[in-house]
Amino acid sequence: MGTDVTAYRGAVTGSEQDAWDALTRMGRPIWYTYAKNTESQAVVVMLAAKKLLLGQNPRSGGYKEGNMFGVASLLCRVGLRPYSTSPFASRAVADLMAVLAYVNFEKEGYVSSYASDPVLALGAIKVWYGLDDALSQFILPQLSKLILNEALDTGGIGEVVARIVLLLAMDKCAIGRECYTGQFLAVHSFLKAFGAEEMPVFTRQMREAPSNTKKAFWTWLSKWDGWQMSFTHFVQLKLEPTVETLWYLLGRRAAGIFPRNQKGADLLIPIFWKKNDSDAASKSETKSDDEADAKVSLILIQVNNHAPHDREFSKSVTTKLCPSFVFGQTIRKTRKSVKDSDNSLSKISVRDVICIHMCVQDEDNTHHRFIYAEKPKDINKKNDRSGAKSASTFSRTKQSTSKEEAEELRFTLCYRSVRCDTYKFLDVEVARRLKSLVKPLGNPLTLVNGDLQHRQEVEQSFKKDRRNAVMSQAMGEKELKKIACKGLTNLPGRQKASEKKDKML
Repeated sequence: MGTDVTAYRGAVTGSEQDAWDALTRMGRPIWYTYAKNTESQAVVVMLAAKKLLLGQNPRSGGYKEGNMFGVASLLCRVGLRPYSTSPFASRAVADLMAVLAYVNFEKEGYVSSYASDPVLALGAIKVWYGLDDALSQFILPQLSKLILNEALDTGGIGEVVARIVLLLAMDKCAIGRECYTGQFLAVHSFLKAFGAEEMPVFTRQMREAPSNTKKAFWTWLSKWDGWQMSFTHFVQLKLEPTVETLWYLLGRRAAGIFPRNQKGADLLIPIFWKKNDSDAASKSETKSDDEADAKVSLILIQVNNHAPHDREFSKSVTTKLCPSFVFGQTIRKTRKSVKDSDNSLSKISVRDVICIHMCVQDEDNTHHRFIYAEKPKDINKKNDRSGAKSASTFSRTKQSTSKEEAEELRFTLCYRSVRCDTYKFLDVEVARRLKSLVKPLGNPLTLVNGDLQHRQEVEQSFKKDRRNAVMSQAMGEKELKKIACKGLTNLPGRQKASEKKDKML
């Protein structure tokens, strides 16, 4: 299909059969060839799954050392590629469905990647769930080995973990359908999987929000009724996204990865709304037919690796996730107003997007998931580039919020760990594997605490079996932590003022 945005938009807003036909024309020609000769979409998806396992069937336990235990299914969904100088680069192309882009002059480097291939990503979903424990026992351990061997260009382990969590949330909404082939699902189901309806609402300094603010949140949440989404994999974005980019991603059932080291959001997920037949009578007279029939928005996600506290938490969940900040960086470098930008995404109100802040390290905080409410900061007003002076914020002494203020609030979904009680859809073993990936990024003592917690869980599982030795009886937690602290002694110094302020937020 190339990059014809009109065709992608038509595939998104059309029928499910038209959407499936479009998906089979993307990626490798083999998908369309098989789809023409069979009416079963499941057959094509299973073919893609077997391709990732060197012909093995995931349902019959085809996770072998020869196919690297199905790790290719994770690489193609998460958007990872091998380092060109890694021996794994050539193997990924030969056996694991990676795309060869270039071979260097001396034939010592292979530039390869997992380009956007929607049908292959659907097959990867089959590989993830071919067995109940496929992800935790085969795929994630193999990913850990590749990372340890420095075979993958990850760009940041924390962000990789966040992508996996987001994909698992989307899968939670999709799995259960008789055959999931990229059908669009309600945005509400995705937010429900993330626990948006169950989380407490806080304002500045982590104060419990007043009743008006909570009502305003439910009103804001209800505005996403009728919106739809679907993504099966992540792709790298090289240019600043536009509305056309969102339709392109929706058509390919993909989410986007912003360039590295960009200020603001790290990931985006496109969502859309289209008019149903029952809404024909309510078409807006002030809009064109195209605008009234369908529109797009997005979910902006920022990923943070800091532990135990994010030093710029308030700024991260407010200013840095505003569309005017995320999509107005290029125009701001020229000292012009974002109003002069040709990118319409920079002009979207922050209340018309969904913002998510994910921290994969902060496990010591009391609140592991919550809604953060604050008035939007207009970073585009003249004579105030940061928006610090012109923005209206909550008074630290004010305990109530007026109705008018509540209607202007913006809300950010915040998550501060990778745990089962933070993300209810996570399997216990999967959560443990993900935590083991990110723990080396933070305080080394978190490795000790995590292992002791795991030891306690294991001992509880065989408590009744006296044949198994209980390690905690040989050496208790306090003694082990004391010994570990001696080997990780901090040098003399003083705590930074910014770190003290973080505890106030």
